[in-house]
Amino acid sequence: MKRINFMHTVSPQQHRAIRHWFIFSTILLSSIIIIITWFEIKQVRRLTKIKTEKKALAHHAIEYTTFNTRKNVLNEQYNAAQKQQVKITKHQKNPKNPHALLSTITHACTQCGIKLVSLNVTKNNLELQIHSTQSETILNLINKLNQSPLLQNIILVSLRPAQINQKTNNATLMGTITGKRRAKL
Repeated sequence: MKRINFMHTVSPQQHRAIRHWFIFSTILLSSIIIIITWFEIKQVRRLTKIKTEKKALAHHAIEYTTFNTRKNVLNEQYNAAQKQQVKITKHQKNPKNPHALLSTITHACTQCGIKLVSLNVTKNNLELQIHSTQSETILNLINKLNQSPLLQNIILVSLRPAQINQKTNNATLMGTITGKRRAKL
């Protein structure tokens, strides 16, 4: 080979070897870049998928926290209602509870069509003042109250007939309270 401008030229074999090395290096470099890009694209896709899942889970977490707080509030309300129910049950089973006595008397009065004016309950005795349009309904009331296990010896103490302006009879009944349930008002 000739020297041109004081430079040594490359032989054709070396030139071919350099070209092969350049092509091989370019192919190798481009394949490495493609492989790295492929792995990076997979990582970016995985990252975006994880971010979207995180957003979805954050939305579910917000729903869960509201659900959990609502559940806690409902549990507290349920526990308070259970406590109230226990108190009511204890009160109903209390022997001094007048509820059974009062419900028996009011139920009998409504069945007979009698208006209960006043009820006076002492330790063992009770006094009823009622208004009725007919005397027979008062007798029916006395029979119903005597049939009750809570009351006995219900008697008619006074009966004032209806006056000219009134259409009802005024009556006073007295009796004794029996059984374990004694009302204390």
